[in-house]
Amino acid sequence: MTPPDTLPTAARDARLRFVHVLGAALQRYGAPAHRLEDVLMTLCSQWGLEGHFFSTPTALISSFSGSGLGEGEQGRSYLHRIPGAEIDLGKLAKLDVVFNDAADGRVSPTEGVDLVKSVVAGASPWSSSLTTLCFAATSGAAARFFGGGLPEILLATIAGLALGLFALFTPRQPRLHHVFEPLGALLVSLTATLFAPLVLKLSQALDWGHSLSVDQATLGGLIVLVPGFSLTIAIAELATRNLVSGTARLAAASMSFLMLGFGTWLGRSLGQQALDWAAIDFPQVMADALPPAAWTELIVVPIAATTIGILFRAPARELGWIFIVSAFGWLSVTQASALFGPVAGVFFGALAVGIASNFYARLLDRPASTTRLPGLLFLVPGALGFLSISTLMQGEPIEGLRSAFQVAMTSIALVTGLLAAAGFVPPRKAL
Repeated sequence: MTPPDTLPTAARDARLRFVHVLGAALQRYGAPAHRLEDVLMTLCSQWGLEGHFFSTPTALISSFSGSGLGEGEQGRSYLHRIPGAEIDLGKLAKLDVVFNDAADGRVSPTEGVDLVKSVVAGASPWSSSLTTLCFAATSGAAARFFGGGLPEILLATIAGLALGLFALFTPRQPRLHHVFEPLGALLVSLTATLFAPLVLKLSQALDWGHSLSVDQATLGGLIVLVPGFSLTIAIAELATRNLVSGTARLAAASMSFLMLGFGTWLGRSLGQQALDWAAIDFPQVMADALPPAAWTELIVVPIAATTIGILFRAPARELGWIFIVSAFGWLSVTQASALFGPVAGVFFGALAVGIASNFYARLLDRPASTTRLPGLLFLVPGALGFLSISTLMQGEPIEGLRSAFQVAMTSIALVTGLLAAAGFVPPRKAL
């Protein structure tokens, strides 16, 4: 490593800029505050820089002092506005490669900045049509995980397909970006309500069952919109004392829940009104609903793992590993929940996913987040949070508060499991 004091001014500036640009890109694609700081501090330590970082969900401030600056310079700071966070596992993996190459001296900091910019500007490895189909498949799988049978799976798939088509249309209308969640929830709820009578008739004709839970199907269709990851990251940041970022992210997740609750309520109301005008009976949840067929679990687990990986833009080579880690987590949470209850089940499921992801990172020298984030999808408490808001909007405050407490306990159990996994099997790198 070249001592920073002996570097030309342009070279020192390039190092500072690269650290900041890399941090902004990592934050944009899903790195929580504590892991982001670990990555940047590792790079600063290797280059002899004294760096301090402050991140919020919408901004990153990098401050440098010490020997890494020019002669007579006391300090330097950078501010980067984060346009909007999104989980992109493919870009996280590419940024990890850029980080390693820069830290090992295979690329210069100037080249590293250009590489980061090219990663940010890169397109998704998956086509928009396939992504749309993955919305539908993930929704159907989610309905099964929420206890739905074949009728609920079919209805959730239809609602998820509608959401996928809406997501395909939205980028062409930038003004819809800030209202995507409530409008998406409205569309899912409206679609589920309007198609419910048809799906129920089909279910009765095929002997799938004579009842239908529209609520389970609606929740399945909303799984991609529910901010479960944001809530989990918020709790993790608060647990690691990143209070500003954690509080801001928690507030954003809470607002998302409220918007989803409003959209769902409005969509259901409009759908029921339309069915009333057409003199069509709306199917209600009935006590004689058939339990989900056991064999459906063997199908939805690999489907969910694959489609979630595609929605998170994971590279094709990682889909098999995502399935292995997800299946391990699913087996752990189901068995632990049966023995110790659902909250403990989430803890052991998160512990299993964390350990498996860290082994994967050590084995293949890749970021653990590639398999960790998809493996956690059906463990995150987003569904409970949505149910809590929905219950409150239906005029049942006691039940809503009980659900909210369950959300908090589930979130803490999940974060504790992940942090414990890092203690048992330390990850190769922060990501």
